Amino acid sequence: MLCFLIKSGFRANPFVAATLIDMQASGEAIEAAYRVFGELIERNLIACTTMINGYIPCCDLVTARRLFDLAPERDIVLWNTMISGYIEAGDIGRAQELFNKMPNKDVMSWKTALNGYASNGAGTACEDCLKSCQKGTFFVE
Repeated sequence: MLCFLIKSGFRANPFVAATLIDMQASGEAIEAAYRVFGELIERNLIACTTMINGYIPCCDLVTARRLFDLAPERDIVLWNTMISGYIEAGDIGRAQELFNKMPNKDVMSWKTALNGYASNGAGTACEDCLKSCQKGTFFVE
């Protein structure tokens, strides 16, 4: 199936390409995933998010962040993905910096930040985040 998709041309369909990227990255073939990403005619948000999500388990946050910064657009999912990657790597400082720059936050954004602070022993940051969350439109139960 993979060979058929590659031979038949995925370049014009970023949704098919995102699936190929995910398949390659899930199999720990991040270089192959990036080749698929690199051959895309148009790199949409889904392809970018999928590629960034592939670099996170490889602990290559430098490349993930470079792709994040170069993404043609950023939605809440892409922001949350990158913040979560920093948290998984234990880099709370970069996670917090990116979270603070985030233009719009949803419940998942707040939950990601709170869980990240708590799981990495950043109690004060967790409390501050919870207070900020409660002052806004989101309520944590």
